[in-house]
Amino acid sequence: ATYMSGNDLECQHQGLRVFSILMSFDSTYVEGDKHASVVNAMKTLWRSRGRSLRLEKESMLLQKYQLESKMLATFLVRYASAHPEDIELLFELLQIFLRPTVVDFSFVKSFFVEAVEKNMSSVHKKALLHRFFTLLTAKDEGEELKVNAMQLLVLPMLKSTLESEKVSAGLGGMQVNPNDKDGAAKTGGAQLGKEGVMNLSEVVDADVIKVFMRDALDTSRRGGSDGTDKSGHCERLNIELLKLSTLLIEFMGRELVEHRKELIKFAWNHLKSEDNTSKQWAYVNVCRFISVYETPSKIILQVYVALLRTFQVESKELVNVALNILVPALPRRLPQADFVKAIKWTKKIMYEEGH
Repeated sequence: ATYMSGNDLECQHQGLRVFSILMSFDSTYVEGDKHASVVNAMKTLWRSRGRSLRLEKESMLLQKYQLESKMLATFLVRYASAHPEDIELLFELLQIFLRPTVVDFSFVKSFFVEAVEKNMSSVHKKALLHRFFTLLTAKDEGEELKVNAMQLLVLPMLKSTLESEKVSAGLGGMQVNPNDKDGAAKTGGAQLGKEGVMNLSEVVDADVIKVFMRDALDTSRRGGSDGTDKSGHCERLNIELLKLSTLLIEFMGRELVEHRKELIKFAWNHLKSEDNTSKQWAYVNVCRFISVYETPSKIILQVYVALLRTFQVESKELVNVALNILVPALPRRLPQADFVKAIKWTKKIMYEEGH
């Protein structure tokens, strides 16, 4: 119910305590479907408008009633741990981070790290990605939920997964020419697909890449000639999408070869952003692109000089990240004459900054 009397709140509180005690004595309480009716009731309470309203007005509640959402979340986290196939529940748990609260819900974030990043199977990780892309394109879902999904579920999971796959299978990161004997040798003799690229990831397969390009990096809805963002996404979400694109370019360079034009267009549009953080993440993205793919020397020098000339204090950290990616790639990407130009530009800007 939206409104609950003092007696109703007390009855609910005692009921939640009963199930908390049951789970403390029976670690298998939520395994299988033997208590499906209890689980459904807990999910219904979690989704209820009444709980949401009480969380908004928690300062008006007795302290023990303020714990309603925490007790429900504790139960649902235990259930989700035993049922990794319930991807939808992970996104419902994100709702707790959409508004400030006096209650500590860091245990939910810890659960995401343990269950999603470390222990989730490849099948369930792929399901999580597809569920996120559905959320991303949903018009009736708030931007803040999408940002939280990126920060707490998608990006940490992908980073740990792709790093692990790189160690075990020599995944992505450098463009491979299937006609290049040396490049073929670097693939360890793996079979190349009909497009001439190979996919070594069990999570980011061809289907995920297709949906990513269609739903996350739809450049037809972005960046007009005036540099505006046509997608309707807030800057915080654009930043997270830039991070996602940068991560995939780093680890899935070979698989994304045929999408190079869309990738660089997406980042280049955000270089025009009025939001400084978004612009600097776009520079990080472009630098990663340059380190992975062949890029015109003119573009490389333009990006390098722009980074050297960036003076805002708040941009320093991301500028360093971008330069740490770009500088090692300069000898590989620039002809000798242009590499000399880069050195001269470095000396010139250092001299100007010092006087």
